[in-house]
Amino acid sequence: MKKKAGLWIMLAAIFLAACQPKTFEEAMSTEVPFNVQKVIHKEKVKGGTVVLYLTEQEREADNGAEKVQAVAAAYLQESKKAGWKNAGHNHWEYKQNDHMTVYPETFYQYDTEGNLKHKVPIVFGRILNNDITAVEAGKKDSFQPAKLIETEEGRFYFAAGEFELVRGLSAEGKAVSQQKNR
Repeated sequence: MKKKAGLWIMLAAIFLAACQPKTFEEAMSTEVPFNVQKVIHKEKVKGGTVVLYLTEQEREADNGAEKVQAVAAAYLQESKKAGWKNAGHNHWEYKQNDHMTVYPETFYQYDTEGNLKHKVPIVFGRILNNDITAVEAGKKDSFQPAKLIETEEGRFYFAAGEFELVRGLSAEGKAVSQQKNR
């Protein structure tokens, strides 16, 4: 009788643990299909949270495969019942540039009928040139500052919105690098 009661208690504990909402960390480690080395930024946006993270990947190079550290974005949503879940598409890209990289991404959220609820366009990247002290994103002559993120792994930037251009500025406000957002 005691063995049966103990077994039922163990099964109930396992069941209850499995029903607990996923934490942010669990969602990043189990739902993002890449090896997330480090989360470098979280930004609340319409319908969820954009997460910038570093991942180490292999890519084809002229001399064979090489490992690269790429910066990527995920779109997570939180609910009280289920906790955190990965609600965006997943991929990574790796670009080389002497000044800064530019990665545009757009996340879409649909309702149960397939209607678009939220469109979340973003741009982000790594700042490689030490002369760049600010980053702006915009269209032609209308720019807004991007958020700068400094970590042990480097300097990064993030901006939410639809932008045609991204530029890195010197301390004097002069463009060190300007790139199309594509």
